[in-house]
Amino acid sequence: MNAEDVEIISGEAVKTNVPVNEIEGMIDLWNKHLLSDEILRTREDLKSALAKPFSQLLIDEDFLGKLTDEERESIAIQTARQHLDITRAYKKGDLIVARQNGHVVGMGKIAKLRIVGENKHVSGDVFEFGKVLIVPEARGQKIFPIIGKQVLDHLKKKYGDFPVISCTQNPEVKKFHIKKGWKKIGYGEYLRIRGIDVDEKDTAEEIKKAALDGWTAFLYLPKNLVTLKSN
Repeated sequence: MNAEDVEIISGEAVKTNVPVNEIEGMIDLWNKHLLSDEILRTREDLKSALAKPFSQLLIDEDFLGKLTDEERESIAIQTARQHLDITRAYKKGDLIVARQNGHVVGMGKIAKLRIVGENKHVSGDVFEFGKVLIVPEARGQKIFPIIGKQVLDHLKKKYGDFPVISCTQNPEVKKFHIKKGWKKIGYGEYLRIRGIDVDEKDTAEEIKKAALDGWTAFLYLPKNLVTLKSN
């Protein structure tokens, strides 16, 4: 299999051509990705959980019994948040799906930010490109660049030309952004654009942790859009 076999479905077409259970499967995989990154990779006693679907872990008493109250609460909050985030994009027609041999193998979404904080880069409406996920068996086929291009095409066609931010740990996504001329911005600036107070102590710690964990933030500005503020 290769990228030439990939079918890209975007916008309203996703709701009519992609079964809801396949979207739920991608949400399950996304939550597993977050769980692996935030908890499983630091807990040797939980490594075996990596082989199980996320939905099974939520009812696995042995697994849940090994978690601290804080970890269980974090999982519950993240699960609800990610489910809401992805299903909202699906219902609004802002989910981009890659399908191969009849099965969903990747996704990405855009979302208009409700609040844009004071920052030195943009003003007005800003969108965020996120929830990029390629299923393990389809990775290495350069599917993400196809999704990334379609996300920007979908944004322009449906909403017009707007700045877009993105934050990722994924080397392939970073490579795409750099190749397409996205500008690297500091993680603190990324949070400011999203309306988050970076002066709070907890946020300062988050910024340090993001750098250590390999997160990189990017800003995309359409060529015909003059929103770049002078420094």
